[in-house]
Amino acid sequence: MNILDNPALNSWEAQLRLRFGVYEGKSFLSERHHVGPLVVQKSLYPEGKDVCQVLIIHPPGGIAGGDQLDMEFSVESGARAQLTTPGAAKWYCGFGRTAKQMIQIQVAAGAVAEWLPQENIIFDGADVDSQFVVDCEKQGVFCGWEFTTLGREAGDEPFLSGRLSQRIELRQNSYPVFGERAVITPEVLNHDKALLNSYRSFGAMYLIGLSKNSVTQEIVKALSSEHEEVGITWIDEVLIARWVGTHVEEGRAILAQVWSALRQQYFGRPAQTPRIWNT
Repeated sequence: MNILDNPALNSWEAQLRLRFGVYEGKSFLSERHHVGPLVVQKSLYPEGKDVCQVLIIHPPGGIAGGDQLDMEFSVESGARAQLTTPGAAKWYCGFGRTAKQMIQIQVAAGAVAEWLPQENIIFDGADVDSQFVVDCEKQGVFCGWEFTTLGREAGDEPFLSGRLSQRIELRQNSYPVFGERAVITPEVLNHDKALLNSYRSFGAMYLIGLSKNSVTQEIVKALSSEHEEVGITWIDEVLIARWVGTHVEEGRAILAQVWSALRQQYFGRPAQTPRIWNT
């Protein structure tokens, strides 16, 4: 049998489960389990023993139709974890098959979790179903972002066919505090100019556990005035910053400034850019 005749034989199913704990003041990767092409290498400590940084690596280098990625991360009380990726996630043409990704993050009281991946590139013809769920206990902190560009900017390959379905759910003590569902197709973009204002790149940052005091409100006000491309909103105890624009690298740089300005407030330490972003 030709492998191309059976899509199931030509797809990847990958799972990654990580748990972070703390021992004698050092955050560490206490549990690691993976199936298929989703792995992490050794833990890194660019900020010292308090913060455990790991790189999520997907060796195939791209996600094709039929692939399924399932990630689950847990950060225990007292632990500090930062998760990032070495490069953009490339979602290729699905040829009629849907590629799926599920990310679940659990943050205990007294823990800090940062999810700071690089961007998603949705190629023409891709059919993507992406779900992102965070459950952060009271007194815990979560900061994460997602960036997406529709089509391939570098090769002048626009997003003319395909679909991107995104679902985001943020919970606090298992109670939903923010939810969003979007289904984006070229037809929707062409008929609803207000959706992305004719842009093809967008991103959002979500922050749970930031104190809404006079200091943080002044920082948010200054950031909003400085960057017209960014809208920053408080929804109860959740801070959401959104960006739309032409080049996703610009958006990531802008929201990295937002992250940097607020990190001292929610983490008690200055931002330190992961070295892998510069490679």
